[in-house]
Amino acid sequence: MIKLDQLLAERNMSQHELSRLTGIRQPSVNEMCRNQTVRLPLDNLAKICEVLKCDIPDVIELVYPTMLIDEQAEYKVNKVNPDC
Repeated sequence: MIKLDQLLAERNMSQHELSRLTGIRQPSVNEMCRNQTVRLPLDNLAKICEVLKCDIPDVIELVYPTMLIDEQAEYKVNKVNPDC
């Protein structure tokens, strides 16, 4: 999971500004913010970390498929029985 949208909001920075400061294309930044990126080059990740003054785990988080399934199941249980 890419948490770039969250980081930009916390730093009051637009996608356009990040694109300008890193040299990463605006559509690529937008894809990262919407978690639609298929491939994230390490040099782009390094540029993002440098500009935002953060570490890699601040930008990306590993989410295992089973974690997603568990979260979806939990949501369905709570939706059916909101008292859980």
